[in-house]
Amino acid sequence: MTAHITPRAAAAIDADLMIVNSPVKSHMEMKHNGRQWVLMATHSTSERLDIGTVGQCLAIPYKVTGGTATAASYDWVRESHDPPIWHATMACAIDAIDILPVGGRSPIAIQGAALEGTVTKGPDTGSLSIKAEHASMPSFGDHWFNPMRPDDPALAAKFPPDDREWEYTLLAKTLTLPPWKGTDFTGEAYLKDQSGGLRHFSAAIDEGRLSGSYRNNSIDNAYETVATWNDVPVHFFLEHLKFPDALNGNISGNVTYGMDRDDPATLRGQGAFEISNGRFNADYILSQLQSRMSGEEASIPASLAFSTLKSDVLFENDRVITNNVELLSKGVKISGNGGFVHGGDMDYSLGVSISPQVAEQIPAIRDSITVQGHRLAQQNIELTFNVTGPTFRPHSEVAGVPAISVTLVSGALAVTSELIDFPRKILVELLKIGGGIISVGR
Repeated sequence: MTAHITPRAAAAIDADLMIVNSPVKSHMEMKHNGRQWVLMATHSTSERLDIGTVGQCLAIPYKVTGGTATAASYDWVRESHDPPIWHATMACAIDAIDILPVGGRSPIAIQGAALEGTVTKGPDTGSLSIKAEHASMPSFGDHWFNPMRPDDPALAAKFPPDDREWEYTLLAKTLTLPPWKGTDFTGEAYLKDQSGGLRHFSAAIDEGRLSGSYRNNSIDNAYETVATWNDVPVHFFLEHLKFPDALNGNISGNVTYGMDRDDPATLRGQGAFEISNGRFNADYILSQLQSRMSGEEASIPASLAFSTLKSDVLFENDRVITNNVELLSKGVKISGNGGFVHGGDMDYSLGVSISPQVAEQIPAIRDSITVQGHRLAQQNIELTFNVTGPTFRPHSEVAGVPAISVTLVSGALAVTSELIDFPRKILVELLKIGGGIISVGR
């Protein structure tokens, strides 16, 4: 340590320090204000810092662990003593760091990153920018951020924390946020008083893109998410919403939803989506129909492809309303309105329009309706069903039949109790021909 001191005027101190195995060079400048020495500026650098050691020295509500920081620098400059005005900047490169907020379950884990930060007093602000090769974030609903206050109550009482507003910027070449995995991620986070979240986030998901915002209010223990997306694989959304793996394809749409974590019944949201070039999951469909099938039907290799599936969505607690549903496949169009309760009942009104070419492959229709009449009239066969009851075993019934004018032999489709099973028979036959629906109509 070397010191140059002018009594009751100024002082400069240079020091070479070894903090555990981390070498640090530090330069400090002080000024005497007539009553005491006042620190005016510091400049510290290190070519190798152990992140775990640094984390133990920080009086913050986070547990910091990791590997090594290089090319590290820290500068602090006082601009005014009364009122206190100062600013500090820091920068370093890190190979790996984990930041776990007190009260959180999972850390923010970052690899191969460049960090830059700024803290000011007057105004009280703070910012941190991270450019990373890879970042792993806690899942939505987990605890992400804490107010930057000392975690030691005695220290917090001696040095009351400032009401500081924090800004965070994260750029990552790859990012995981369960169940999401993306690339080219950009995010702008904030923390102010008891509110925090993401002002904006955006990432490439396979060939598509997802963007939106996330706001968390610690006082109310509530959150709100807004998102839009284009051509994103639908399985990410099914996992995120804890829905069954019922179908695949690429989805585009938007949604806004929020909830008070203390009361899951407060879940509210709305949006719309459209899935293109998809296919219903064979195992899922069979599991839903298994109790209603037997013999040869039970071994159907179900696989129902479609070109478009779209709907408006409104959800409230465990109830999901999907109005303006439209499912399009070559030769088949299904439209409807209704909703369901998770693990409970469903209630749908469905319209089914089937081309004569497809109808000829479905015995349940071919044996009941004169398909040739529809072919001559160049009209699809139009049916209407009501589907109600438990989602695992719904009850369906015919609500509308084709017009007599194009049904040359209609007696076979008389409205009797046998029609109750008609929708299921049609679905089973559609599953039998499966992807063949896409190729009909030539």
